[in-house]
Amino acid sequence: MALDEFAELPDLWWPADRAWCLGGDVDLTSTYVGGSAELIAGLLAAPDLEAHPVGPDDTVVG
Repeated sequence: MALDEFAELPDLWWPADRAWCLGGDVDLTSTYVGGSAELIAGLLAAPDLEAHPVGPDDTVVG
């Protein structure tokens, strides 16, 4: 299945067990992932991703 280059994708999504949540927006330059400490550590350690830790008091970068 091919997506139209202007297709709208969901802003928030998560699995049925809600073990993690991914959030983004067409106007944002970043995608945010919330999950367990183990999941976040894995994302931060992934060499192919540009990942930075954020906290609940950090502002969203647009």
